[in-house]
Amino acid sequence: AKSYLSGIKGMFQNRNILAIMSAGVFMSMGRLSVLTFLPIYLSEDLDLSTLGLGFYLMLLYLMGMVSQPIMGIVSDRFSRKVVLLPAYVTLGALYLVIPATGDAFQLGLVIGAMGLFFYGTGNIATAAVMDMSSSQVQGSTMSVMSVFRHIFTLPSPIIAGVIATAWGTEAAFIYAGALLLLGAVIISFIKLPSKPDAAAA
Repeated sequence: AKSYLSGIKGMFQNRNILAIMSAGVFMSMGRLSVLTFLPIYLSEDLDLSTLGLGFYLMLLYLMGMVSQPIMGIVSDRFSRKVVLLPAYVTLGALYLVIPATGDAFQLGLVIGAMGLFFYGTGNIATAAVMDMSSSQVQGSTMSVMSVFRHIFTLPSPIIAGVIATAWGTEAAFIYAGALLLLGAVIISFIKLPSKPDAAAA
């Protein structure tokens, strides 16, 4: 029990872990806001049919299925940061571009590109925290990280709703993009080992 409590305490004293968890919160806030308002934007602002709505949401998941194994291999081979930083920057930029798409084809390209990073990024962030956590408390670290994310993520759709009510649905994507870019700034200052194995050693 003493070793366990010491491991949990050490996790909260590790600035890199807290930074990755904070960046993960911004990522989750942005993702939940997009998941909330993308269907509304597609159906109400773009007047797409239910078939079109289903196609774009399927595209988001489909591209994630393709990219997640690749992201995992690259992060294992080089470092988590090599994957996380470009993913955050790209995903934030894509959120900002959504309202600027001029036709269905451009929108499909943007949503497909989003799918490449939409789900795998969170998994890589979790792996980065695991790399730096004591092996005795990795399960507990996962639980703490999950609670930490949920506490701050759950209000995000409400915040996005207030913003969308005041400035239109497109503003919700600008809000989400700003969150991801803020997370990218945090990650840019985090020092992670060049390879995950170095952290375990």
